[in-house]
Amino acid sequence: MLYPLSYGGDGGSVLGTTRGLRRRRAGNPAAMSASDKAWIKVDKLTGIAKEKVGRVTGNRRMQFEGRSEQMNASVRSAGEKLKDTVRGRRTRTTRHTY
Repeated sequence: MLYPLSYGGDGGSVLGTTRGLRRRRAGNPAAMSASDKAWIKVDKLTGIAKEKVGRVTGNRRMQFEGRSEQMNASVRSAGEKLKDTVRGRRTRTTRHTY
């Protein structure tokens, strides 16, 4: 018998990420985008914490892993901003010129 969550094939769950187990919702892309943005922020803060802990303890591997997570989060954030621009959503940085 196969356990559905043991291979990540049930409902689009994501395994093996720093976020742990997360289900993707089908349907409303705005809600998914907002949750993705929140997880990007969590990943960035985790990377900052890892980098600082690695620096304090002298663990270069942890320090570089933290930097890597921060860069991954910034690339994903740029992707989300691009997706919002293409879809025509307004962001906080959008200014109106009347």
